[in-house]
Amino acid sequence: MSHLIFGGLSSTPAPTAPIVGIAYIAIFAIVGFAVGLTMMI
Repeated sequence: MSHLIFGGLSSTPAPTAPIVGIAYIAIFAIVGFAVGLTMMI
């Protein structure tokens, strides 16, 4: 999945960088939240 994201990034101009950063933070938060839920169960 990550290679698809990087492939899309390499074909787009620099202004998308902040969006990418926000997306990575969101993905990290969702994954961390899911892991936290499974740990509690």
